[in-house]
Amino acid sequence: MWTETPPTLPTVTPLSGMGGGVSLGASPMRTETVGSDMGEEELIPTAIVIKNIPFAVKKEQLVQLMTEVNLPLPYAFNYHFDNGVFRGLAFANFTTAEETAAVIDILNGFELQGRKLRVEYKKMLPIQERERIEREKRERRGQLEEQHRPVQQPPPLATSPTPGSSRTKPGQPIISGGGVM
Repeated sequence: MWTETPPTLPTVTPLSGMGGGVSLGASPMRTETVGSDMGEEELIPTAIVIKNIPFAVKKEQLVQLMTEVNLPLPYAFNYHFDNGVFRGLAFANFTTAEETAAVIDILNGFELQGRKLRVEYKKMLPIQERERIEREKRERRGQLEEQHRPVQQPPPLATSPTPGSSRTKPGQPIISGGGVM
């Protein structure tokens, strides 16, 4: 695990598949307060958003970059697609706030294929939005449970030894051979 920032950050040699040189630059110290209740948006201390990723850079290449610069790897990492098209945005979750802070410090401002990455804490959705999403999830779960419930079979009809009796109602005449009995 990467724990200490060297006095000067090295320039990394070009990575396979990344194209061009990749330089590390120190980002300014973060001054935002995570989880502050001063009316600011609530930040998630173990989740980040990576913006401005070159469109040609695959998810595996970004993970390779993190490995090569000795950063902690996320336990969840997803590229965001808009109607099936990658738009340069990814989300990553880490185990601890310290891991998350280290990744933000190194990757924010990191130049990759001529673009500077913008890395920041992921913000919590407003409470109304979280509640709406949870309500929709509950509704979908209810619909799925309903779809997968076993179908209850109706109780079997009473049978009698005569073949036509199960098809007639009490008081209904039994028709046999074209006539009424």
